[in-house]
Amino acid sequence: MTLVLFTLLYVPYVAHAAVTRPFWLDELFTFYIVTMPDWAGMMDLIQRGPDQNPPLFYALTRFIVSILGESEGAFRLPAMVGYWVFCVTLYAWVRLLGGARAAALAALVTPVLTAAVYYASEARPYGLALGWLGIGLLGWQLTRHPSWQAVGIVGLSTGLSIALALHYLIILPVCLLWAIEGLLAWRQRQLDGRRWIAMFSPLVVLALHSSFLYRQGQQRFWKISLEWKELADFYWWLLGSPAYLGLCAVVGLLTWSSLRRRTIHNRNADVWLISGVGFLCLPLLWMTFLKVTHQAMFQERYLLPTLVGLGD
Repeated sequence: MTLVLFTLLYVPYVAHAAVTRPFWLDELFTFYIVTMPDWAGMMDLIQRGPDQNPPLFYALTRFIVSILGESEGAFRLPAMVGYWVFCVTLYAWVRLLGGARAAALAALVTPVLTAAVYYASEARPYGLALGWLGIGLLGWQLTRHPSWQAVGIVGLSTGLSIALALHYLIILPVCLLWAIEGLLAWRQRQLDGRRWIAMFSPLVVLALHSSFLYRQGQQRFWKISLEWKELADFYWWLLGSPAYLGLCAVVGLLTWSSLRRRTIHNRNADVWLISGVGFLCLPLLWMTFLKVTHQAMFQERYLLPTLVGLGD
């Protein structure tokens, strides 16, 4: 019932923006690539054009547009569905971690109450990639439940691989997940070979896209400088909406009340805490890496997986 009610509120809220807001520059890249006369022309433009995303997103969007027509809603449908899946997987993630229903509800609505909800109705791969990342993370947690381990392995491998096939910088949360899993394995003195194989499966996707990566890597990124101030700007952009701050206040009061009554018991506290802090610190880690390597690829849309940490 919870997910049904959420869906009934989510669809009109996001769909209204999807069908009324005109395309902006980046979405026009999607439009022109997807509407090329033939597949060969589309693939050539992906490899040599200014838009540096993998072909899967364009192929999927082209298929949807061929059925529904060239409307704003059709182009943005993948993002709408993907972002919804991401919200639902955050809800399931928190419940599997042993969180109370109130905590899971907070995780469910968090992505919609932050500024990141804009990407739920943008004709770009970010919303859809988040959905598959959510499936991968849910699979990661399911691998820790003996009765669901096989399903978890499939979800972990498939989710991370397809997410990376939709946007190359999904490699950031994938690498973070490797680090978190390594830390947990060291703390628990336990190594799960099947889980690690599933977690490394996105590397196959990178290998299959090597020709795209090589050609696109020859092009310079449009930004030429990077300031530490952009890190603070990112967190303010993500966290500064009144709706989200109100949710934080409510969650804080509930947590304080539970602590007073000593009713908080969580068997997966280490996984919850380490993953939450890790994803919240993802922008800081990426900014530090870029500063060390003298690159400037710091944009809010590249760091949307930070929402996982907020949901935690």
